Parts: sequence; C-alpha cells; structure tokens
Amino acid sequence: MSARSKNNCPGRFLRPARRAVLPILLFIVAALGWSCKTVGRINALDKDSRAFYSQVRYIISAEEQKVFLALPPADRPAFIEDFWKRRDPDPETEKNEFKEGYLARIATANKLFRGGGKDGFIQDRGRILILLGSPDEISTNPVAKYSGARAYETWDYLGHQIRLTFVDMTGDGEYTLVQPDTRALQIINSAQTRLQNPASTGEEHYDFSAEIRQEDSVFALITIPYRNFWLNGKETGPQGHQVSIELTVMDPSGKEIWRHEKDYELASPGAGAEQSPPRDYSIRIPLQIGPGSYSAYLTLDDRLRDKRQYKTWAFTVK
Repeated sequence: MSARSKNNCPGRFLRPARRAVLPILLFIVAALGWSCKTVGRINALDKDSRAFYSQVRYIISAEEQKVFLALPPADRPAFIEDFWKRRDPDPETEKNEFKEGYLARIATANKLFRGGGKDGFIQDRGRILILLGSPDEISTNPVAKYSGARAYETWDYLGHQIRLTFVDMTGDGEYTLVQPDTRALQIINSAQTRLQNPASTGEEHYDFSAEIRQEDSVFALITIPYRNFWLNGKETGPQGHQVSIELTVMDPSGKEIWRHEKDYELASPGAGAEQSPPRDYSIRIPLQIGPGSYSAYLTLDDRLRDKRQYKTWAFTVK
C-alpha cells in the first residue's frame, strides 16, 4: 500500500455530525443481514464456529448464513469445508487460491489497523481492504494533539474512480468510513456480491425443493427435477445416480428431536407408449413428531457429482 502524507485538514472534517455515520451503520447492518434473532444465534455458536463466522462475515451469503446458524454443532465442520470448496477457482489442485487470498487480506488488515481495540478486519478500513483490495493512493491527514480536529485519511481507487474518506471519530485510532457517494456504495456492494457467490464451474445450478406437508400424516417431500441428473456431463442419466439425504428436525430452542439419514438410488423415469415421463423425482419421508413449532435442516449430497446442497426452513405441525 502506498501513502502520501498531507497536513491539511478540511473544515468539514473538524467535527463530523453524528448523522454522517448513521447511513454507514445502516449500510453495514443491511449488508450483513443482522437481526436480534441472528445475533442470538451467533452468540450461541461454539468458539471455532464463531471464529469462522466472524471471518467470513463479508462473503457469506444470506442463505448460507441462515443455514449455518441453524445447523446442529456436529454438522458445522462439514459446512465450513464445503463453504471454502465451493469458492475454490481450481478444485483440481490442492491449493484453494480464493481461501488463501481472502485470509491473507484479513491478516493484512489485522496488521495495519490496530486502533479502537478491535481486530483490524472488523474495522471499516479492514472491510474495504478485504472487499476492494489495497487502494492505489492513500492520503493521511494527522492533527495536532490539542487542535480539537479529527484525523482522517482518504483512499483513492483509480480503476473504480472513487475516493473513500475515513475519520478517526474518537481519537483512538479506529477510522470510520464517512459519507460514501452512491457510486462508491454501488462498487462496494458489487464487490461484496461477487465474493458471496461461489466460483462458477460452468455447471448449471443443481436445484431441488423441500417442504413439510401435513395430510393424513406429517411428511417431508423432496422434489428433484430429472433434468438435473444429466447436468454433470456424463451419459449416466438417473439410472445408477445416488443421492444421500440427511433431514434434521429441531425444536424452537435448537435441540435436535428427530433425524433421518438414507441413501436413495434413483431409477430411470421411463416412458410408456402413451404417456410422457415424469418431470420430477420425489422422495417422501414420514416424520415422527407431534404438534408444535419446529425448524428443519436438510442436506442433499449428490454422490455422482460430488455436490452438497442445503436447505433450512421453519414449520408448524397442528
């Protein structure tokens, strides 16, 4: 990171109004999708899970966040491994360039930004460094000890044609991002969105649906379109295709009360002379639970394509 020092301090940064900080706080909260319920689940995480969640706060998608926080503790290590695997730009090699690069930026932020008693990557300068990389130019603007002014610095990203300003609001060395314009916010948001989306492997998205139904009995219905079984580029089709399903049901406190694990061998849909083959493959799983409110967590592991996907949702049994 290069730096140019200046001693000038524009008047508009002498005493920034509190209201200047509010849009940034709202932006951060909205970007992370935080809520009281989410914070409660974060606080309930074990040490290793909380450390992982803190590190990936900028790149975990809303759906991944929802799934991870709903997981039973025993299933979190597999999720973490799969989280990084989905972002590996070259799965054929042992090295995960995305993971190494991302963690290196965190280490750099922690080394450079030490003020405020917080880890550097959690601070605003650390967040921008992780999302946008090192700026092309930095202008530092310190102040005299008893001047009553506030130190600030500007970061110029020449390629994006934006300038970001960070102000030391309390004099403790932690700088807050102040008043980014609409263009800057769009660029920051776009960078975060790109990091939240796993690296593309050229395959179509393997989708499926899952729901809890209550008719004469309570059961889970998992539906997988047959077309997904040809997406791997192999000529196997559904015949001999195997998926492994784990379904966990938890009570409102997050305690596991019921679990189902089974491998399913998919048969060819087949087509009669007078009818079209079915569009979907359906799996019906009876649930052994009574009335109440629950949450469900489902893992579908496609053995042939070595792909794992998750879904989580809440439901009520009457």
